[in-house]
Amino acid sequence: MFNGTEIETGGGHYFVRNDYYLVSGAKFSTQLSIRNVMYADMGNYSCRIVTLSGRVTNHDNIVLEVKAEGRKPLN
Repeated sequence: MFNGTEIETGGGHYFVRNDYYLVSGAKFSTQLSIRNVMYADMGNYSCRIVTLSGRVTNHDNIVLEVKAEGRKPLN
């Protein structure tokens, strides 16, 4: 989720990769990639884990800050 809204992955800007593999039980891995990061991408990203029965079991948050490369600060 981005700022509380589910991320749409069809536009080519966001890419979500889900991997499923078995090592001593079921293991899952999800990766979010953002292509051509822009200032509009700054914000709160979150991930929640939902069981097959629909129960939320865990969640985590990160904050993305975008900084211009090779430019002097405005202040």
